[in-house]
Order: sequence, then C-alpha cells, then structure tokens
Amino acid sequence: ERQPNLLFAAARAADPDLIDPAQITPRDDEYLRFRSSLHAHWTEICRVTASRHTQTNEAARIAVLLPALSAIHRACGKPLALIELGASAGLVLHADKWKYHYADRNGETIARFSGGEAGAEPVDELTVTVGSGVEWVPGSMPPIEWRVGVDLNPIDVTRHADADWLRLLIWPGQTARLARLDHAIEAARTDPVRVIPRDLTQPGVIEEMLRLVPTDLHPVVFHGA
Repeated sequence: ERQPNLLFAAARAADPDLIDPAQITPRDDEYLRFRSSLHAHWTEICRVTASRHTQTNEAARIAVLLPALSAIHRACGKPLALIELGASAGLVLHADKWKYHYADRNGETIARFSGGEAGAEPVDELTVTVGSGVEWVPGSMPPIEWRVGVDLNPIDVTRHADADWLRLLIWPGQTARLARLDHAIEAARTDPVRVIPRDLTQPGVIEEMLRLVPTDLHPVVFHGA
C-alpha cells in the first residue's frame, strides 16, 4: 500500500488543519509544513494507511459509460442490470440521479436529458465533450432496473467516516469534483445500492453476481476505471 495518494489522504485525515479549504495557489512553505506534519502525526498516518485504500468514486464516469449502455440496450432490447466491479461506494451505479449534457468541441449541445423519472429532481448535471463518434451519443436514458456493486472493501456513505474518507481522496483545490462527490453521496444515501464484499481475484465471484440478476433483464458487467 505504498501509494502516494494514500499517504496524502492519510496525512490529511491525521491532521485536519494541514490543508486550508479556501487555498487556491501553493504557499512557499508547503513542503516544510507537510514534512513537519508527517513527523508529528506519523503513528496515526500509519494506522490510517493500514486500514484504508485509495477508492476514489468519480460519479462523472457514468456519463462516459452511458453511450455503451445505450448501445447494449439497443442491441438486446431488454432493460439492463448493472454489475460494477470495484464499486467502492457504488456511486457510479446511480445513473438515474443525474442530468446529462453531451456537447461538441465548440460547446454546441448534441444531447441533453435527465436520467430520472418525469418530475424527479436530479442532483446535478454531468457534461461530456464529444470529439468524434457523435452517432454513439444517447438521446435518452436507457432503462436500468437492477444494480449491484462488488468490492473487496465496500465503502458505506451512510457512515460519516467513510464519506469523509472519499472527500479526502479528492485533490485539494478540485472544488468541482468535491461538489459532485457530495451530490453523489446524497443520491446514494437517498437510494442505497447494495455493494457486496468479494475478492474479484477469486474464481466464481462474477458467476455468483450473475445468478442474482432477474431473468428478464440483460446483465452488464463493467469496471468504472
């Protein structure tokens, strides 16, 4: 687990005052402050890195996956059942909780639609710039009627400590990503998705998940990264 991202997040967990949320530009003493904080909080940092993993859960990946899901639905003609591998907190499984905006490189709208039912208020809008392959851009939300996630160490966003850990994994200064994560956490708390603890390197795990899928749905197995 000697990953820089894990160390940086653990350092912030051990020393909440290490980063000023309002800071935008680097300070001259950044390295000295960071080094001093590591020395002062090393025992706690070791504890965090021994118990946590880098499990960033970027909900914007939904918008990039959606064209593939739409193409699968058109090909099979059935509603979809999603099985996400490495799901973390399962935030990518809430496709119906967002608005979508696909635009070309000039900013001209290609498609814009809501993922939820009529009258339901989506939590935020995800925007994708399409360089080519416009024919693949969906014009509406494909029907997704069943979802499940699989992860070695699922994160439960109803627990404040787990939600705070996801926030710490976002780089300081990335305020848009942090706001999007908070919207995704809100959606997950409102409409929880089951994330089953399993080791994907072990045989039979995917087959086990497929057996859970209702027979009238078409299963789609994917990994968000």
